[in-house]
Amino acid sequence: MDRSYFVVALFVVSLCHSIGALSKDFFVVVSGGQSDWDVTEQDYPYYPDGSTSGGKLDKKDSILKFSFGIWINENFGIDLGYVDLGETKYSIVSDGSAGLYDAGTLRFSTDVDGVLLGLNVRAPVTEWVSIRAKLGVFRWDAVAERSVPQSGRIYTASAQDDGNDPFYGIGFAADISPALSFRVDLERYEVDGTTADVTFAGFEFNF
Repeated sequence: MDRSYFVVALFVVSLCHSIGALSKDFFVVVSGGQSDWDVTEQDYPYYPDGSTSGGKLDKKDSILKFSFGIWINENFGIDLGYVDLGETKYSIVSDGSAGLYDAGTLRFSTDVDGVLLGLNVRAPVTEWVSIRAKLGVFRWDAVAERSVPQSGRIYTASAQDDGNDPFYGIGFAADISPALSFRVDLERYEVDGTTADVTFAGFEFNF
């Protein structure tokens, strides 16, 4: 987390504490699920020397999200959280016949996680079921890695990037008790022009 987001985190915690002195409607959400990235083989560039075949792209991964926040009133709340959007992988096999690559597998991957700050909306449908919507800012960190067989060894390289992009979603919550709800959320995260559609299922703890 960089310094600017640390300051934002302190602001949110202070705001939650101030409002909480009046309402006490804190909540914590712990969810797991799956990400599906809008990527193709062309997003993992390499020099095609004619020796490669059998490219395999894996753009889905298991993910985790944790957030805490406060309901300002019956319908609106704010939260701060962390989400690991998982990893995308691409691999392709070279038979070594062209001379650029040795016989072996070229591997590429990108891993994304980050901090989110969101506005939450809830609209009751029944006494124990409510529709949820969310909109916010995602401060992401991405690490790209590659390993290539060349000249009798495996060459590895990595690069890192970060930025701020929007995220939004919709879902529902079903109350199990006054202190516990089961949630399902569908969210979309923008990361430097690439999107990740994610499905979360988890629990909301209310205090």
